[in-house]
Amino acid sequence: MEYDEMNRKEGMDRKNNFFGNLIHTERTAQGINPKQLGNGLYSPSMIGKIERGECFPEKMMRDRLLSRLGMHSFEYEQYVFQEEYERWKFRMQLFWALRENALEKAEQLLLQVKAAEPKSKVEQQFVLVMQLWLMQKKQLPKQIWFPVLEQAIRLTVPQFPKNPLTNLVLSTEERCLLLQYYYYEKTEWNEVISHDADYSCFYEKSNVYCINFVIRARRTMFGLQRKDIEAICSVRTLQRIEHGSEKIQIPIAEALLQTFGISMGLQKNALPNRQHIACEKVKLLWKSGKISKTVYLQRLKEVLEMTIPLEAALRPIQDVCLPNGRKQTGEKYLTMQEVNILELLVKETMETEQKSRYQNALEEYAAWKKGDTVWLRISTEQDS
Repeated sequence: MEYDEMNRKEGMDRKNNFFGNLIHTERTAQGINPKQLGNGLYSPSMIGKIERGECFPEKMMRDRLLSRLGMHSFEYEQYVFQEEYERWKFRMQLFWALRENALEKAEQLLLQVKAAEPKSKVEQQFVLVMQLWLMQKKQLPKQIWFPVLEQAIRLTVPQFPKNPLTNLVLSTEERCLLLQYYYYEKTEWNEVISHDADYSCFYEKSNVYCINFVIRARRTMFGLQRKDIEAICSVRTLQRIEHGSEKIQIPIAEALLQTFGISMGLQKNALPNRQHIACEKVKLLWKSGKISKTVYLQRLKEVLEMTIPLEAALRPIQDVCLPNGRKQTGEKYLTMQEVNILELLVKETMETEQKSRYQNALEEYAAWKKGDTVWLRISTEQDS
């Protein structure tokens, strides 16, 4: 079914302001005003624009606002645009080089991250924290690295250290940096050298996935050709999106993901959603002995089919070089809830063919999760 451009734009304007609504709901529930939440990051008027959906911050700023509200991004599945995804992966390379004490590699990556010109205060703070971590791992004197710690704090807590900080709304990252400052202000580094600083709690690898890859993987999983979803965007636009050569408009991205059973909004496995509730009810019925195993498995399949077609065939493929010269190195195609249901089906299903299929899907997914060099993709007769 085809829609003209006017109808398409009208439909896009009715998008769900997923991030702004979340921030507004949590902020008001906690009695935090816009000035407190945005202190050092955004003006109160900009917080208002974010909450109304007029502005969509980049990933690190979104994470920081969530953290100030006590909501940590590592608990969620996040879907981000390709440029954000590439910057995130690059930052994670630096983080893991430091985590694994590959200091020479970390030093090279740090120079590259700096050259990439951090876009926001929070990304600038990340660079300073990684620089600080590297200095500490090299066991440099306190007088060399301590000013870097001060600089990192002031980026997002401009009142520091003059004004009382007790009334500020701070993130976990900011609180940890402040605690380090007050501890090391009175303590010589040599006294605690055996207790090497560890910033893992700030930037531990989280569930972040590129929207472009997700759209391609889920569309293929559903067995849809590009022309089947022209109501959302043109075939040419969708092709460029999937190849990573076009920046996606937020309304289009949200509409495409919803078509394929997921949302751009933060997806937490423990949050109440239709699929999660249905799955929990099925498990409770099974544990109570009120339904047979046959009915239990059938209902689990029905729950899974709320978001993905059961007949999807999964197989791994190699890295792919795109026309724009970029290399795609992974596709996210299953949500954590879908993975949990597949695990239940593998555990309970006795039919060899079905069990093998579910098990293969989980093994391939695990391989993708373990290393970002394996692509997992759903095979179809034709990938248009």
